[in-house]
Amino acid sequence: MNAPSSIISTASTFVAQAPGRAYPEDVAQLARMCLADWYGVALGARGEPAGEAVRRLVEAWRTRGRARLLHSVHSSKIVRRSA
Repeated sequence: MNAPSSIISTASTFVAQAPGRAYPEDVAQLARMCLADWYGVALGARGEPAGEAVRRLVEAWRTRGRARLLHSVHSSKIVRRSA
């Protein structure tokens, strides 16, 4: 089994190189649909007990990275406007 850091390194390299790959249109369309579905589910969780519990937990971590959370004071403007 690979060490977690090796798995993370491999996955991050794969994702970072994605823009240079040529994907078939049906694969790209499914990826867009998956992203739209994920976003819809995330927006639908707004105000739900489980979604709020996750938001509180992550905000309690008080990380200083640049990642954004949906439904929080740390979310991007476009996310706050869409909710």
